[in-house]
Amino acid sequence: MLKVNPTYIYTDSWATYVGLTSWMAVWRHQGWAIHGRPIWGRPHTKALAIGHVDAHTKRQNKATLHNAVADVACRETHCGPALAQWAHDQSGHGGSQVTQEWERAPGIPLTRDETRTAVDHCPRCAELKGQPLQQVADRQIKRAECPGQIWQCNYIGPLPTEKRQRYLLTVVDTHTGLGYLKMLG
Repeated sequence: MLKVNPTYIYTDSWATYVGLTSWMAVWRHQGWAIHGRPIWGRPHTKALAIGHVDAHTKRQNKATLHNAVADVACRETHCGPALAQWAHDQSGHGGSQVTQEWERAPGIPLTRDETRTAVDHCPRCAELKGQPLQQVADRQIKRAECPGQIWQCNYIGPLPTEKRQRYLLTVVDTHTGLGYLKMLG
């Protein structure tokens, strides 16, 4: 069996202290398993020692010094620009308003300026701005007057397959009705 030295965790959060100590007692009683499945990192979890320290105290003992060092190491840093770019990517590059609506749903705290900067500096959006998007008013694909003039393209997938070709590209000439299929990886 792996011998692990105890790891001491000092917290100034009473809720964290009570939560960890109560759950560790439950896990110990259940043989270090949850619903019959062993806890990952069981030797390390068994060796945890949880301690509570007062957050605002003038005492200078070992526990309060460890807590002060942990507080300095865990200072909050602002990651707004990177988070705004990630939110813009996740929202589908729909512009600043779409990105802001997407951010509001899970409660991501970003300013309007951070979102606009992310949209303005997005290389993919800059590429798309150079190409005007076609507006389809009636949602009907026009029939071409001669072969090869208008093509209808679509992807189907992902498909279950063992050959790593998970998508099907379909192309149909709207004049002749001839279709073309190609499996893609």
